[in-house]
Amino acid sequence: MERKEFLMDNITELSERICDCISDGYDDEEWREDAIDKMTVALEKCPDEDIIIAFTRLCERVEEFMA
Repeated sequence: MERKEFLMDNITELSERICDCISDGYDDEEWREDAIDKMTVALEKCPDEDIIIAFTRLCERVEEFMA
């Protein structure tokens, strides 16, 4: 599998990770599914895979700090 195919196959997972990283877990859960759907669509349209890689690495850093 090519790198771009791998990245595109994991867009929904990345959208969920982004929401997890920016969510406080309390007052925004009712909007979570809609936010993930919209973020997935936006990331799928993203012409530059470097942006997807940057979001992935950003999530990794935030998750490290939250651990």
